[in-house]
Amino acid sequence: MHRTVSIPLLLICLLLGLAAKGNTMSTVPPKSPSPAIEIPDPAQSFSRILLACPTDVPDSDALCQALITALQQRAPKQPIQRSRSTPAAGELAITLHISRSDKFALEGFLTWQTKTGSQKKGPPVTLGADDTSIAPHMFPSFASGLLQLSKLPID
Repeated sequence: MHRTVSIPLLLICLLLGLAAKGNTMSTVPPKSPSPAIEIPDPAQSFSRILLACPTDVPDSDALCQALITALQQRAPKQPIQRSRSTPAAGELAITLHISRSDKFALEGFLTWQTKTGSQKKGPPVTLGADDTSIAPHMFPSFASGLLQLSKLPID
């Protein structure tokens, strides 16, 4: 005599059998490092930090100055210079990229590179205001957010 078992019944029996043996099934995959998440480089001391800022956004000088001030607070012993040059040995080049700039929002991210390293990219950070326009006095919090979320190899 041939017996037919429906698929849902078979799955229930299989799950009950595994549970009885102490095994469990989960639909959540095991946690593994995501390729999009980078492990930060260890903190280093550089002879100079080169900072490139965009010039095509409103109040670009104030924005760059806020980032310089935040970098000086994070790495007080590292000299910082505004420059778009390629880093030489012992230097770190950081570039601020602005992906959105309008009356109520500013969004950007940092990229950085050493002479021997590949270019790294930090996550986007958004400064938004619902009831007022974006103004230079808001840039320090934006700059701090960029540095907190980007895993720059400085300290």
